[in-house]
Amino acid sequence: MRTAFAFLVLCVLAACTPPPEFEAEKVVLSPDVTTPSLLPLDALIAATQRPEGASAPETDDLDARVAALQSRASTLAEAQVVDQTTRAQLDAALARRDAQ
Repeated sequence: MRTAFAFLVLCVLAACTPPPEFEAEKVVLSPDVTTPSLLPLDALIAATQRPEGASAPETDDLDARVAALQSRASTLAEAQVVDQTTRAQLDAALARRDAQ
């Protein structure tokens, strides 16, 4: 309790001190330096998208991988992981636990 009180007093004292003042140097740009021009967002988005119906080889490979992974996932989802005997033992163990 005494330690907590001392910590609280220390925090209050630290909170009452004024923040330090930092002397930051101002950056002056040379008149020869040109800043980049800003482009409209719509033009940037349009430049990154492919026209309708166009397909890249990387996209085709990716689509094939997605299809293969989805097929594998559905096969695994339908497969039985635990056989009927083990399932019955697990259910019996859960019933015993719930009965206690």
